Parts: sequence; C-alpha cells; structure tokens
Amino acid sequence: MSFRLSESAGYKEAVARELTLRETAFLCDDRTTLANGIRVRLFTPMHMLRALYAESPFVLGGDVREEELLQFLWIIRDTAAWGDGEEDRQRFIGAHLHLLQPQAFMEAFRAVHQYLEESFMDRPPSASADANAPGEHTAFYSNVAELVDIFGHEYGWTEQYILGLPYVRLYQYLRCIITRTSLDEVSFINRFSDLAAVAWTNALNQQHKPAPAADSADSGTPQPSPTS
Repeated sequence: MSFRLSESAGYKEAVARELTLRETAFLCDDRTTLANGIRVRLFTPMHMLRALYAESPFVLGGDVREEELLQFLWIIRDTAAWGDGEEDRQRFIGAHLHLLQPQAFMEAFRAVHQYLEESFMDRPPSASADANAPGEHTAFYSNVAELVDIFGHEYGWTEQYILGLPYVRLYQYLRCIITRTSLDEVSFINRFSDLAAVAWTNALNQQHKPAPAADSADSGTPQPSPTS
C-alpha cells in the first residue's frame, strides 16, 4: 500500500467522487440516477418535508417496508416523467412493482441510502438530516426554517426557491458563507474522503503492528516438552 495518503487509490477515488457530486449538482435539470437505474430528482428541503409528513423511515429511521420504499421513490421521482395526480401515482406504483421482489427491493433500498448519503455529504455537524432529531436543547424551529432564514438573509432568495434547491448545492453555499464570515480558520468534514483516510490510517497501522509474541512455557498454556 502507499505510504502517502494523497497517493492512496481509495482516498483519491473518494476525493474524485466528492468533487464530481458537487459539480454535477449544478446541472440545470437537477436530476440524477440511483444506483439501481431509477431516474429521480436531487434531494431538496421540499422532498424532506414531504418525507417527514409521510413518516418515511428513510428520514425518521426504522425498518423500511415495501410500500414505504415505493412511497419514498414517488416523493423523489423525476417529475418531468411523472405527474402529480393520483392517477400518476398509481401508474408510477404499477411501473415499479417489480421492486417488491426481494433482490430488487434490496438493490433499491441500498440505492436510496447511497442517494441520501450523497445528498448530505457536506452537511455541517450542527445541521441534521432529521428535523426531529433530539439534541441538547429544545428546537424552536425546523432545520428547513433555518436554511430558509440563512439563505434568505444572505442572498435574498425566496422561501419557495430555497425549498426547491438540492441539499448538495445548499450545503456548498453554506460552506462558502461560513468560510467568508468566520474569523477563525475553518475546517469541514468530507464524508467519503475522511472515511477513506481513516481506512488508510488503520491499514497502515496494522501493517506496522508488531507480531504477537509467542506464549512462554510458564504462561499457563500447555507446551510441548523436549524428550530426553
């Protein structure tokens, strides 16, 4: 393995992945494709609100049932291909019933988790993907309201505009604001490259870890004795 983090293949791949996700988030149509091939919209605060209203376990935690997978996919669907009416929803569900098969379900489940991980990869520690997450203090407003306040105050954006922007873009803007306004040096958590750095460090430490000493004869473990 490489003895320099910057030359580690896993670390370089993670950095490239983060950069690609950040840059492609600014494509005009705000659409992406899940790992299992389903076309969806990038996750936005409006999607979050709808998922919370639907009590989706993808944002609240807990076991995910088949109907809840289809429900979440409907929330993040590509609206250019599917409308908003009840007939559209029934048509969407009918077109995705194959995802209820065990293997397809697990592939879709993992794809949604990856999608959410990528959506919140630049989320600051003070912000939570779960608006109902308990903290040290009572929350008097939602995380979505906080984002609306920040960007409305900073850029003059409207509430509706902010609610429709993908999180992966909003958190990049937030990093810019923090960097520009902070009086101290700022460091950020980079979810994927930081994990790759930890894995590289652990592997390096394991490689240099001394081999365990052999048990001595008086250690209490039976040992072979030489024959006379």
